[in-house]
Amino acid sequence: MHFLKEIVSKANKNLNSEEAKRIRKKLLTIGIILVSIGAIGLIISFALFVSNMNSREFNVPILPFILFMPCAISLGIGTTLIHAALSIVIAGVGSKIVDTNKYCSKCGDIIEPNEQYCSHCGQPLFAKKICPKCQAQNDVDDNFCRSCGERLN
Repeated sequence: MHFLKEIVSKANKNLNSEEAKRIRKKLLTIGIILVSIGAIGLIISFALFVSNMNSREFNVPILPFILFMPCAISLGIGTTLIHAALSIVIAGVGSKIVDTNKYCSKCGDIIEPNEQYCSHCGQPLFAKKICPKCQAQNDVDDNFCRSCGERLN
């Protein structure tokens, strides 16, 4: 279980990254396969047990008991993996909702409160373009004036 905690922790550090998506997909895939195998195996072992009980000579049904344990373990591990993958999904969605950071419009890097320029790409963060027609202030990334629609340089 320590291995699983490490994987989930690694994904939670970069919740919406490609690595987190890859980990989440792998956990879901393996979890669904294990749950399916476990559930089918449990159904088969139960059916074997019941069919053995209905026979006239009731012997101790060894095969259902042998089949039961690995299937139950497979079902438990699969359920744990699916739970881990879904916790990454929920944490990722929650981080998008709660995120109060400001980001650079050019590279997407997080802007610290005292930065005037992006520390990652050098983009001026609070520079403004002045419209030549109406003198309105526009963001540095704007191509057209927000007030009058004039093309900006």
